[in-house]
Amino acid sequence: MRFYLLIFGWMFTSLILAQDKLIKGRVFDAETQKPISWVEVSEEISRNHVFTNDSGYFEIKTYAWKGVKLSFNSMGFQEYVYQLDQQDVDTKELNLTIKLLPKSYQLPTVNVEVQKIDTVFGSKVYNVADFEFVPEGFVFLSYKKIMEKTNVLILANHKNMILHEIELPYVADKIGKDYLGFINVYCPNHIYRVEIKNQRIRLYELPREAFLAQIEPVKDSLKNALYFTDYRWDVPEFKYYLYDTLEQSVSTIHEVVDEELAELYHFEYYYLSNKDRVYAMKMEAATGVSRFKIANEISGFTHSLYYRPLYAPLYKDEDTILVFDHYKNKIFKYIENDSLPKRVVDIDYHLVKNWRTWENQLIQDENNPRYFYAVFMIKNKYFLKKIDGRDGQIKEVFSLDHQYVEDIRVKNGYAYYLYRPFESIQKKFLYRQFLK
Repeated sequence: MRFYLLIFGWMFTSLILAQDKLIKGRVFDAETQKPISWVEVSEEISRNHVFTNDSGYFEIKTYAWKGVKLSFNSMGFQEYVYQLDQQDVDTKELNLTIKLLPKSYQLPTVNVEVQKIDTVFGSKVYNVADFEFVPEGFVFLSYKKIMEKTNVLILANHKNMILHEIELPYVADKIGKDYLGFINVYCPNHIYRVEIKNQRIRLYELPREAFLAQIEPVKDSLKNALYFTDYRWDVPEFKYYLYDTLEQSVSTIHEVVDEELAELYHFEYYYLSNKDRVYAMKMEAATGVSRFKIANEISGFTHSLYYRPLYAPLYKDEDTILVFDHYKNKIFKYIENDSLPKRVVDIDYHLVKNWRTWENQLIQDENNPRYFYAVFMIKNKYFLKKIDGRDGQIKEVFSLDHQYVEDIRVKNGYAYYLYRPFESIQKKFLYRQFLK
């Protein structure tokens, strides 16, 4: 047995060392002649693959020149295959210049229409960094020149009129609503509750640790039931739980896991050196943190291009909780105090040929919770697929007129988003587009 292991080890080492042929080059847009970043370059024989950098440059290794076959794939461009039939024995490097042709997409649409764009809020003084809907109109997290210096919280009505503004005591990262419907201001070391009375803003500081432990994990509620999660972006699996407020009991209702990513995640531990594996085990014993999580922190896998945080959001539609599991390709529907799904619906809106076009974002219409909008980006333009939460089917597809928009929301059939024209002195405004 030991003999076979030695032979296998020798063969494996030989294969690795044999990859001494280097292919390098740059990839350009055939029309604009500009370099293209994030092009996936794959070599068929060695099965190696890399991505181009901001200059369109790449380097990839292979075993031999004969039969070399490179595939170039990038969102918005046609696939290009380069094949070298002859065997060049005079060099160990090959330099290539690749030009990709733009690709036109045929989306599964009912109608794709560009509608009139309205400016909801704009100021010559303030940029809008984040926003929330309130009965009076909007609450804006804003700044004048640099977000990292001074933030201002603004209350404005629907007529672009500022009703009240206050300067925040600390620089904020974002604002957002919790499951109770309260708006909170998130600062690195502080959290504030926003209260609006008589068209004026008041702030109350909340105990940060208690908020993050008891409020933030709760995603929604039904009468006597709270639904919360143990989600962490750097772990490829998490669970949703049901807390029965009457019986004061907790039960697991759904587990989300990306099987392929989880396998890679766990293997990082076994790829560590003996010394690092021992360290991971000791840290697990001392802190209770999984050795696999520690291993991934050591290896940096969760910060690499190969890791994508899980996205399986939970929403409420009237008296039903919906879990959109994009790894099982289903919507799981739960009713109050029931740990088993009442109904399961198939979904496929996210299963597109080029997975990078799917932005891992699903937006619920704030006035019509039955409908959701899956966000896609193709050639710097956003598309919204309207999904019926009752049957999981695509009803319509809409395009947003502006490119590179931020913080998309949908309310009553309108898409709201933040945008500033490229190379413009205009501040960042809030816009609205009717989805018809």
